[in-house]
Amino acid sequence: MKNNFKQFILCAAALLSVNAVFAGQDMPSGCPAAMSIAAAGVSVAKTMNNEVWALIEPANTYQTNRVWSFVVEQIKGKSAQEVLAKVNKQLGYMVLTDSVRMEGNDGPAYYCLYEHETDADIVGIAGTPEIDIDSAVISRLTAKIRKKI
Repeated sequence: MKNNFKQFILCAAALLSVNAVFAGQDMPSGCPAAMSIAAAGVSVAKTMNNEVWALIEPANTYQTNRVWSFVVEQIKGKSAQEVLAKVNKQLGYMVLTDSVRMEGNDGPAYYCLYEHETDADIVGIAGTPEIDIDSAVISRLTAKIRKKI
């Protein structure tokens, strides 16, 4: 499953031609800076299945005009403490690589893709409005984004 998520992220980065700064009415002023995300870190770990975790910072403005959630999915580890420490240590090496607007039932949602400079297994998505931190919801959101691409 990790390879599928990685392939999705790489395809999204290759196929999307949206600038990091959004244009238009009711759009965010831009994606959160990677360093703002690193400074905030992730604070919640949810198991997705046996020793595979989604790590979330549920709500933060990251010095933008919107409240965002940040999610790193498909991280392997034996405990919440282990995966939180691992990912928080690596967030300083994340770079913004792409962004996309998607229409939903409740209006538009905006997602920004962040990739690790050297570890292809660590990929994050910032989303506004905030993402529900239930791991089943995160998995459904990931699947929905895959269908759009």
